Amino acid sequence: MAILLYQGNNGQKQAEEGPFSTIDNLISRMYQVISSESAESRNWDVFRKLFRSEARINALGKDQRGEERFISLTVEDYIRGAEASFQKQRLNEQEIGRIVEQYGDMVHVFSSYETKDATNERVLQRGINSIQLIYREERYWIVSLLFNPETKDNPITDRHLFPKEVAKPVKTRKPIYQK
Repeated sequence: MAILLYQGNNGQKQAEEGPFSTIDNLISRMYQVISSESAESRNWDVFRKLFRSEARINALGKDQRGEERFISLTVEDYIRGAEASFQKQRLNEQEIGRIVEQYGDMVHVFSSYETKDATNERVLQRGINSIQLIYREERYWIVSLLFNPETKDNPITDRHLFPKEVAKPVKTRKPIYQK
């Protein structure tokens, strides 16, 4: 394990200043990319910048037969799978609750969401995104995103709805294992 900690970011690009320097900014950008008032391609370049190169996007839920499923994708796999669907749908996905826990440079965010049809405001889906972040290179990165849609058997609890916790400022220390 110690060897992995010292390997650095394996060529991860240095991020531009600002847009991902707070948890709030990163989560807001994620929802902005997914949402679109028109049936057009999303800004996948911005989406890619949210994630570390080794990140995974995972989904829990049920398939069409009602059987439990788990899907794990790379960011590129997710983009390929979502592109055709997103071009057909006008979606507005927004955060409706957030719980943040932080330990050093490691952050866990439970972000409850609601997805609406942008043409008629009908709610299509609600659920929770479990997002793991790390703070590196003066910004936050998503290293894992696991989403689980709400069902009648698994409703979003009041605890997972706003008011959201305000993210605490990041300490300006440099971890001992980062060069």
